[in-house]
Order: sequence, then C-alpha cells, then structure tokens
Amino acid sequence: MKRDLEAIRRILLSAENSEYRLFEIGHWSRCNEWNDEDFSLDSKFSDHELYQIDKLFEAGYVKKDSDEHGFSYFEITWIGHDYLDAIRNGTVWEQTTRALAENGGSMTLEVVKALALGFAKKQLEKHTGLEL
Repeated sequence: MKRDLEAIRRILLSAENSEYRLFEIGHWSRCNEWNDEDFSLDSKFSDHELYQIDKLFEAGYVKKDSDEHGFSYFEITWIGHDYLDAIRNGTVWEQTTRALAENGGSMTLEVVKALALGFAKKQLEKHTGLEL
C-alpha cells in the first residue's frame, strides 16, 4: 500500500479540527473469547486510512495509544502540526500537489513540506512586499 498525501492531509485536518486533543481511531474487541490475541478494530477509518495513520506514527507526526477499555486514539505531535501548518492553505496545497505531479507524484513528507513552505513564502512575499 502506498502513502496517500491527500488522505494524510485530510486525516490531520480532521484531527486538528476536533474539539478534543485525542482523536479516536476505533475500539479493539475480542473476536474469539478463547484466544487472547484475536482482536479486531472497529473503526470509522478504512484500512487505507489506518495505514496512513500508521505511517504518520512511524514518521513521528502523530502519537498513538490505547486505553484500558480498548479505545485506540492518536494525537498530532509538534512536527505533525508543523507539517500541517505548511500544507493547510488550499492554494498552497494545490500548487504543491501540481508540482509533485509534474515531477513524478511522490516525495518524502519533508520534501512536500519544504515545497509547500516555498509556495507559502512566495505568497507572503507577494502579499506583504517583504522578502523572506
């Protein structure tokens, strides 16, 4: 399965727009009462989206945990918020994804962030007249 930049952006924006610090992933429930390791996750996220959350966790953009009742959740980390700040603006995001598509379509999140910051910087310079 591939990383999906659109899904990652959508997931992070949804979590940030939540009124809660912790964003619910789902609830783990036992599939078979005889086997302690046989659990399934009842989640509002698709398998594709859960994969994106796992990748965000591996990259340090979110922290994941589960409570004693089997509820699994995540919260955005500092670097996750930094990434989100870089890609939040719709115009900047469109310019970023267009530039990515013209250059093969996939890049690391650090490159995506740097590209988005470059477009945001140009936008600010144009708006303020200040060279950043």
